[in-house]
Amino acid sequence: MNLLSMAGFAVIACLLALALKSYKPEYSMLISLAAVAVILGYILTQAMPLFNYLNGLFGQAHIAPQYPAILLKSLGLCFVSQFAGDICRDAGYSTIASKIELSGKIAVLLLAMPLFSGLVEVVLKLLGVNP
Repeated sequence: MNLLSMAGFAVIACLLALALKSYKPEYSMLISLAAVAVILGYILTQAMPLFNYLNGLFGQAHIAPQYPAILLKSLGLCFVSQFAGDICRDAGYSTIASKIELSGKIAVLLLAMPLFSGLVEVVLKLLGVNP
């Protein structure tokens, strides 16, 4: 499936969900969630070559494998929190959506703690201070 057919699929799913919203709101939400799952699956299959390329690039640069893993996990956390926030916002719960997005930001910071501690160690070594 290319981008044009995926966009057509998204528009049709939106129109179908909108048409069912007044009659069966629960079906409207299910159609919306199913469309999002299909689109997300498409995005992940299209992004795999990019992830493989980045992994090879990090390997050639002799970067420790935990750093690209942290980067990709952070990207995944951002997508998940944005996705969940958008669903809550569409359902009319914008306060919950903002808290989900905040928790995603905090999760990314917690995931990046080893990077911060490594950076502090390097700075302290450059300054001649024993950590």
